[in-house]
Amino acid sequence: MRRLEVRIVPGVIVVAGLLFLSACGGGGSSSTTASASTSTSLAVSTSAQSSTSSTTVPSSTTTAPSTSATTPSSTTSSSISSSSTTTRTLPQIIPGVSTVGYVNSKYGFSLERPKDTTLQTKGFEGFLPLTQTPVVAIVLPQSLFKGTNLVEASVNIGASSAPAVTAKWNVPVAGSMEVADGTTTISGATFGIFTSSEGAAGNTYEERIYRTLHKGVCFELTELLHSGDLGAYPPGSVVQFDKVKFGGYLEAIVDTFTFK
Repeated sequence: MRRLEVRIVPGVIVVAGLLFLSACGGGGSSSTTASASTSTSLAVSTSAQSSTSSTTVPSSTTTAPSTSATTPSSTTSSSISSSSTTTRTLPQIIPGVSTVGYVNSKYGFSLERPKDTTLQTKGFEGFLPLTQTPVVAIVLPQSLFKGTNLVEASVNIGASSAPAVTAKWNVPVAGSMEVADGTTTISGATFGIFTSSEGAAGNTYEERIYRTLHKGVCFELTELLHSGDLGAYPPGSVVQFDKVKFGGYLEAIVDTFTFK
C-alpha cells in the first residue's frame, strides 16, 4: 500500500496569508499583488532548493575533500621525483663540458666525469702497479690536447682483495719508481699518495696514485699523463702540453670518488 505523505511548505502559508490581507484591503495597489507574486516565486524557489540540498549537496561535500586530498599528494610526488632525477646539475670538471655520474654497483663506489670522456674496462693493467686488476678507466678525449705532445690522459681504477695486495696498500710497490707522498682524505676515506715518473723510447709516463683499504678491498686510483718527447716530433708541429691544466682535470675527477 502506498503511504500518503503530507508535506507542509512554510512558503505556501506565507502566500496564503498575503492573499488574505490583499482581499481585506479591497482594491489594494498593484504593489501588493506584485509582492504576493514575488513571495510565491520565492516559496517555489525555496522549496526546490530544499529538495535539491537534501540529495545533492551532501554528496558533493563528501566527494570534494577526497579529490582535494589526492591531487596535492600526486603533485608533490611528481615534483620530488622530477627534482631528484632531472634538475640536478653537477659542477663542471672541464669548462664548457657537462658532467655526468658513474656508479659501480659491484665495488660500491661512484664518481663524476666529463660527459665526453670514454670508459674502458680492460687494457690498463700496467697503470695499476699494486692491484693490476682493472675496474674502469676514465679517458679524456684527445681533441682536448690536439697540437700538444700529450698522448693520453686518464684516471685508471683497480681493486683487489688478494691478501698480498691488501697487506701493502699503504707502502710503495717494491721494485717500482714509486715514491710515497703523504696521505689525503677523499669523501671521508683516507688514501695513501704515491707518485712516479718513467721514461721509455721517447715517451714519459707520469703517475699520481691513490690507494686505500675499504671493507677488505684495496682500491687504486691512478692519474696518468703520457706524453712524447718534443724532439721526436717534426719541428713546430706540437707544443708542450699544460701539465697543471690536464693534471687538474684528472685530480678533479678523483676528488669526486665516493664509497656508497
